[in-house]
Amino acid sequence: MKKPSLLLLPLGLIAGALAFGTGFWLQTRFHPVVSTGAGVELDWLRREFKLTDTQFARVAELHNAYKPHCAELCQRISDRNQRLRDAVARTNVLTDEIKGLVAETGRTRDECRQAMLGHLYAVAGQMPPDSGQRYLQLMLSATCVLQETRSIDSIQPVQPEAHGSHSHHE
Repeated sequence: MKKPSLLLLPLGLIAGALAFGTGFWLQTRFHPVVSTGAGVELDWLRREFKLTDTQFARVAELHNAYKPHCAELCQRISDRNQRLRDAVARTNVLTDEIKGLVAETGRTRDECRQAMLGHLYAVAGQMPPDSGQRYLQLMLSATCVLQETRSIDSIQPVQPEAHGSHSHHE
C-alpha cells in the first residue's frame, strides 16, 4: 500500500509541470508578443482597442523603440529641474542664472512633449482610424503633451493638518 502512495507525489509533480508547460506553450504560441517585455505592459492596449496580432506587434515594436528615448528625456528633465531647484534655493531674487535654467527646463520639456506626441501619432497610425482617434484622446488627456497652464490664483493654500488627519491635495 505504501508504494502506490509514494508514486503519487512524483506523478503529481510531473503532471503539474506538464500542465504548466503546456499552458505556457499555448500562450506564447498564439500570442508571441506577450512573452516580450512590452507585451505584458501593453496587453491592456490589445484588449481595449481590439488589436490584431500584427497591429499589436507593431505597437510593441514602437513602444520598445521609444522607451530608451523617453527614459533619456525624463532624466534630462529631472536633471534640469534639480539644477533649477538648487539655483532657486541659493537666493531670494530672480537671477539671470535662474532665468536661463527656467528657459532650459522649458525647452527640454517641449522636446519631450514633441517626442511623445510623435510616438502617440505613430502608435495611433497602427490602429483602425476610429480606434486611433480614441487612443489619441485617451493618451493626450493622460500625458503631459497638452499641459494645462495654471495661474497663481488657482493654487490652493496648504492647510495645516488637524488632529492627525491627512490633507488631500486637489
